[in-house]
Amino acid sequence: MDASTTFPLLIPVASVLAFAGVAILFTQLAPRKSTLQKLTDYNPVTVRGSLGEMRREYEQNYPLYRLTLPIISWFAALHTKLDRKNYVARMQRRLNAAGNPGAYTPDEIVGLRLLLAIAFPVLAYAVMVGTVSLEEGGRGFVAGCSCLFGLVYPSIWISDHVTRRSKAINRALPYVLDLLTLAVEAGLDFISAVERIVSKASERDPLTDEFFVMLQELKMGKTRRESLRDMAHRCKMENVDTVVAALIQADQLGTSLGPVLRIQAEMLRVRRSQRAEKLAMEAPVKMLFPLLFIFSSVFLLLFGPTVVRFFREGLF
Repeated sequence: MDASTTFPLLIPVASVLAFAGVAILFTQLAPRKSTLQKLTDYNPVTVRGSLGEMRREYEQNYPLYRLTLPIISWFAALHTKLDRKNYVARMQRRLNAAGNPGAYTPDEIVGLRLLLAIAFPVLAYAVMVGTVSLEEGGRGFVAGCSCLFGLVYPSIWISDHVTRRSKAINRALPYVLDLLTLAVEAGLDFISAVERIVSKASERDPLTDEFFVMLQELKMGKTRRESLRDMAHRCKMENVDTVVAALIQADQLGTSLGPVLRIQAEMLRVRRSQRAEKLAMEAPVKMLFPLLFIFSSVFLLLFGPTVVRFFREGLF
């Protein structure tokens, strides 16, 4: 089998190898829901910001994490000697918005990129040796694709966590605001209401975790305004920024928080309805392009044999 006949297999092979490597590595590196439930339990020792405790939990539950962490740390040590400028601050903001998956530091994310950039080509070459016959150019192409995918995948992984976490916060925010409204109107102050919601939560979610971190910052001496601003800075979401700005303004003016929370909850529900209507109106336009190919194939299957028979019989 020469390279000309196997070259069409390059892209499928590269894709399969890349996703296989992701499945092997990140099914062990990414935390499961039960582990997150344990890590974010209502215990000051295991607060989400305590990376040391999170890391020990990951090392106990994931052998591959424990195996690869020294290599990632070695690469991270090399990166700390370089001129990083504001990379650390930008990556730390992304990790905070993602919920610190894997308890990695910004430098360790660079180490993870380098590790995957080396591991994916090695895995691809090992698979190709026994399955696909390629010339040196073809092997280099597959190795280059695998290396590039290994460099890019940590960013995709973090972005996926950010997206899922943002959706979970947007989904839970109106209901939490309703509970805060009921608690405040019943006579509790804002902090006591937040503590009651966090302590009585039946299941941990990203929004409850953020409130829990805010409570821990208050216990360490921060003011309510500073802790609210820090929460908005961690989430980096428009809805959270709006709610935090309204709470800070109400605190500065000395107005009652009950009506403010109720108005914010209603506004978020209106925004959700408007977003659903927008997506519903965009759906037909997005479906038009795929349907053109689907209907073309259907017409070809239905009328193609008839047209061929007419041409053969000389009817056209």
